Amino acid sequence: MQNKIFISYSRRELGFVDDLVGDLEEKKYDVWLDYRVLIPGSPWAEQIDKGLKEADTVLLVVSKASLASEFVALEWRHF
Repeated sequence: MQNKIFISYSRRELGFVDDLVGDLEEKKYDVWLDYRVLIPGSPWAEQIDKGLKEADTVLLVVSKASLASEFVALEWRHF
């Protein structure tokens, strides 16, 4: 069974996150990353909720920006 990982992060860390996701996918993890999964025109909150519900793991990329992010906080409160 493939582990599904939801990545919670600040967009300010996108370069690091892209490298991390590449490494995880090389190891055959199924990674949920917002800008790769969200469908334009569909309610993003519902799509994020679905990603969180289907995840086996939520990985928080900790940074000053992510700890200050309203959206990261919402994801963690939901999870």
